[in-house]
Amino acid sequence: MDAYEIGYLAGLIDGEGHIGIRWSGSTKGWQMIPAVIVSSSDLAVLQWCAQVTGIGRVRYTLNQSPLSRKEQYKWHVQKFADILWLLRQIVFHMHIKQDVAHRMIEEMEAYHGITPTAGYSTVVQRQVHGRKTRYVLDGHTRLDPTV
Repeated sequence: MDAYEIGYLAGLIDGEGHIGIRWSGSTKGWQMIPAVIVSSSDLAVLQWCAQVTGIGRVRYTLNQSPLSRKEQYKWHVQKFADILWLLRQIVFHMHIKQDVAHRMIEEMEAYHGITPTAGYSTVVQRQVHGRKTRYVLDGHTRLDPTV
C-alpha cells in the first residue's frame, strides 16, 4: 500500500470504523476474538478496502433503523495476523481512534506472547502447519495458544 491508501484507510477506520475485542468462552477456554469493522452504505468503498489490503470480507447487513432505506455493508477483518498487520500500517495516521489502535496492538501482542523488538513496523507472517498456526515476528516464532 502506498501512503495515500494508508492515509485513506486510517481516515475511514477513524470515522466509520470499529476496533474491538470480544472474549468468547469455549471448551478450550477463553479466546480473544479481535475485529476491525467498517460500516458504509457505499459498497464500492468497502470493496476498495478489501482489494487494496487483500484482507477481510465485505458483507451485506440488515439495516436496523426503520427510518433508513439505504442498504448497509460491512468490511470485516477478523484474522489475528491481518488485524495486527493492518493496525501497524495505519496506527500513526489515525487521530480519533489512535489510542484504541495502540491498545489493541498491545493487547494482541500480550495475549499471544509476542514482544515487538522493532516497534510497530515489524511484519507479522502467519504460517499454517496442519492444525497449528504459527506467527513469525522478527525471526522469532510463537505458537498460537488458541489452537
